[in-house]
Amino acid sequence: MVGILFAAGITTVTVLPIIYVMWWSSRTSLATLLPFFIQLPMSLLLNVTVKQWLKNSILGLGLPLISSLLLLLLVAPFTEEAVKLLGLPLLRYSPIPHRNAAGAQVKIGWRQIRAGGVMSGLGFGVGEIWAIAFLVCLLDPSLCVYPWFFYQGFIIERFLVVFIHGLMALVSYWGFWRWLPVTYLAAVGLHTAVNAPVIPYQLGFIDYIPVLLYLVLLCVVAFFMILINFTKPEKRSRRIQQKIGAEDC
Repeated sequence: MVGILFAAGITTVTVLPIIYVMWWSSRTSLATLLPFFIQLPMSLLLNVTVKQWLKNSILGLGLPLISSLLLLLLVAPFTEEAVKLLGLPLLRYSPIPHRNAAGAQVKIGWRQIRAGGVMSGLGFGVGEIWAIAFLVCLLDPSLCVYPWFFYQGFIIERFLVVFIHGLMALVSYWGFWRWLPVTYLAAVGLHTAVNAPVIPYQLGFIDYIPVLLYLVLLCVVAFFMILINFTKPEKRSRRIQQKIGAEDC
């Protein structure tokens, strides 16, 4: 088996139980898992097709290195945060009914929006694990001869980034419909800040270790922010349900 694909499998198997516990802690119905599953193929398609085309187009412009890196820095935030929003219609028009903790069917509420947003981001992050692995196999087959433990950095980095994707999607979904443009741009800004150390790393100004520590810190913040949002009491569901009910009339 190709080493990087085995490494991608290890990362996925490691992260999935944690994702399940996080979803369970949200106390929402199976409907909030739909964005997770739709993001798996969407992440793969985006990374293998659109993002690669944009990157090749930017590099083909012949701009100075710093200008190319700055443009490339914006590719992932704008495209990825937009794709994550595809889970929002699934929450609104879910074929699986939304249910409360007692099992009774309810209209979509604030808790379901938060949980669906996080699941959308986590699903995108898991899909990105495999997208990067496949791209390595396609674009640099010489790396495929190495065993899986050669990719320890890949395993650690992808594991951390999955949860950071969950936080960025949570920020975007926070605006629901009315404030969605604002919260989407906030998620894009956060995503840009996450990727910012890549530029000094590519230019050789910093080593990989500070970048990894930066990701570890962000992952810890993301993990606890998600858990706080999942476990805090529902306070705004009635107002949101009334607003949705008025829109549906």
